Parts: sequence; structure tokens; C-alpha cells
Amino acid sequence: MRRGWMISWFLLFVGSACRAPAPLNPRAIQHQRSGVELLAKGDFDAAQAQLELALEYNPHYAQAINGLGLLAYRRGRFPQATQKFRQAIAVDPDFAEGRNNLGVMLLKAARYRDSAQAFRAALAIDPGYVDARFNLALSQIQLGQMDHAVHDLTKVVASAPKWVAARAELACALVIADRKVAADKHLRIGFRLAKRNVDLIRCNGQLLRKAGALPQAETTLKRAVQLDPGDGTALFELVVTLSLAKKFAEANALLQKLLIRSPHFPEAHFTMGYLLAQLKRKAEAVTALRRALNFRADYPAAHLLLADLLTAQGDRKQAKRHYAAFVKRVPAQLVFERGRAKRWLAGARN
Repeated sequence: MRRGWMISWFLLFVGSACRAPAPLNPRAIQHQRSGVELLAKGDFDAAQAQLELALEYNPHYAQAINGLGLLAYRRGRFPQATQKFRQAIAVDPDFAEGRNNLGVMLLKAARYRDSAQAFRAALAIDPGYVDARFNLALSQIQLGQMDHAVHDLTKVVASAPKWVAARAELACALVIADRKVAADKHLRIGFRLAKRNVDLIRCNGQLLRKAGALPQAETTLKRAVQLDPGDGTALFELVVTLSLAKKFAEANALLQKLLIRSPHFPEAHFTMGYLLAQLKRKAEAVTALRRALNFRADYPAAHLLLADLLTAQGDRKQAKRHYAAFVKRVPAQLVFERGRAKRWLAGARN
């Protein structure tokens, strides 16, 4: 799954046969369990048949409805998945898994406040539901609530100390929050669990760059990009590191190589725009950023940088459009830019 601007998205679903508001026919339970097992194996048609059979026995079987939601998600039918999760919750308001899964859909749709509310509702039903607490932290990160995210991720790793994804997210959140000592601690623990985890490697590279250890950061980030060329954040961090080390030619060569291999890779075009802006080649930077937005219209960092460049060029009309697009979805790494963009827009209105 493609990563976001800063933070990896781990959308965790669990299929189970737990509570239901009415007594269940044993055959319904059997069909629901078979459906979940088939779904896990990727046999979508057979899974659908089993889940629908379960609902023929019990039309208000929340877990079976939830299973159809998971099936729709796996098929990429996100509006249908959201509808099914809402339906499962309506049938059984105490169905924590349904609330978590609805929260995941809202998180995917960038409705961060609504997703956080859904995850909190799941945790109110089951405080030990670590998947929901993990997903709540992802929502909080996107809202810029780093202290809350760190607090909840700390609870997650306390409950599941060997969960590498949670450990990586906690380390990344601590890096963003500039809590270097704590971040280093969790990175060390994470690497003992999984030495090749790309998220841990990328966060370690960021930490090294912030500490001014540019050669070590460069080596680390190159490894992250090598392990996952699609990690746009690692690519961007590597180019930033190379730029700080005045290795502009190497940064450009890296990007050109990536763009030849993946010409539709928006993160590479954005990073090229950033590099060109650093080199004061503003017209070329604008072209690169527009190309990034052609491939990914909802790209907050590209909107922000392009708006800044257009403002410098005196094109306030186009800058306004891109600042407005940025404030609609502000990623965690750029949350402190939200106020500046909003002030610019307020000034433009006045």
C-alpha cells in the first residue's frame, strides 16, 4: 500500500464471530467463519457466497455484514465498504470491530476528525482493542496532535511490544515531535525485532539528518530507497540530505534515474520540484510540481510548495487555488504550515 506524505498507513481489519444482538443460527456462524477464511485466502466470490448464506439465516448478523464490507474493501469498492460498516454498526451499536473498520474508511478519505471519533467509539467498547488504538494514533498524527499520538502509540507498544509497525509509527512520531532520545530508544528496539523494516530505516535516517550526521543519514536513506523505491518520504528525505551536503548533482541523478524507471511517480516529480527550487530554477520547479499534481491531484506538499513559488512569481490567483487545496488536507509533517497558508488566504480575501 502506498505511503502517505509522512506516515505509513497500516489499515488493520480483523474478521471474527463475536457479539450479535439476537441468537444466531449455528449454520450462520459456520458460513460467516468460512467466508472470513476464504476472504483471507483471496477467494472473493466464494467468500461472498458464504457471507450471503450467513445473512439468509440471520439477516441482522453484524459480523457477516462486516465481512461483506471487508470484501468490498478488498475489491476496491470503498463507498460500498463504508456503507456495509455503517450497516453493521446500526445492527449492533456495540460492535467494536465495525466501528474500527468504519474509522479506517474515514481515515482513508482524509476525514481525520470523524475517523478519530470512530476509533474512540471502538475503544469505549473495548479499551484493549490495540488495532483501534493504533488507528486512532494515525488519525491524531494527521491532525497534528503529536502528543496524543505518542501517548496512544506508547500504550499500543506496551500491549503489543513485538508489533513492529506500531513501534515504527511511534519512532516516526517522536522524530516529527523532535524527541530525539525517545525516538532513538524505540528505533533500537524496533531494529532488534526487524532489521530490514523500511519505516524504521527511514525514520532513523531522518533522525540522523536532524542530528547533523549527514553522511550516516545519506547511507541510511539510500538503503531505505533501495528496499522500497516507492517510499516517497524516504526519497524526499534522501534528496534533502544530499542537498544539505551540497550534492546537488547526485540528487538530480538519483531523481532522473527514478523518473526514467517510473515516469508516473508523483513523489519523484515533487522531489525534483523541491530540488529545482533549492537551485533557484523556479520556472522548472513549477513545471515539475505541476507534473506531480497531474499524477496525484491530492498532494498537499506539492500544492504548498507550488503556491509559494507562484506567490514569488506574482501569480496570486493560481497561488490562492493551491493554498486552498493545501489547507483542505494538511499532513502531519506540514501541520505547522497550516496557519501561514490560512493567513495568506485571509489576506487574499481581504
